[in-house]
Amino acid sequence: MLSNIAFNSASKRHRPNLRVGQCIICHVIRADPSLEIELSCEDPTSQKDWVTNEVYFGPLPDGGLLFDLPFSESMRLASNGSQIFDIVGQYLKPFETCVGVNGRVFIRAGDGNHLRASLIANIITKATSLKQAELEEICQDAERRLTQQ
Repeated sequence: MLSNIAFNSASKRHRPNLRVGQCIICHVIRADPSLEIELSCEDPTSQKDWVTNEVYFGPLPDGGLLFDLPFSESMRLASNGSQIFDIVGQYLKPFETCVGVNGRVFIRAGDGNHLRASLIANIITKATSLKQAELEEICQDAERRLTQQ
């Protein structure tokens, strides 16, 4: 359950218009087995308004690719992902990503290129089982494929 006013500086009159199925970054406030899970997109450490899109929590931008990973893989990616993302970023930038501890991964290519986003998604699904040299080789092949387009 996510309230419409559970965003920084939101009110009954000034609140986000979320669509059913829209992806958001949020945190769990209460998870009682006998009650519904309560979520929030409020960030107490930030004074920014949700409208500015400068806060960490809130709706993810449109035009991205959402896919699932096994829970163990997403946890490994969330903890060690910076190395993987650094290598992928050397060859396939610009892109942005969000890894959820629930196994969901969101990727959006900065230039709106859906082929780039899908290539990055494929690489990330394989990346946790690859050595660094193998990962770099796959990224180089993907970069070549993008430049041929």
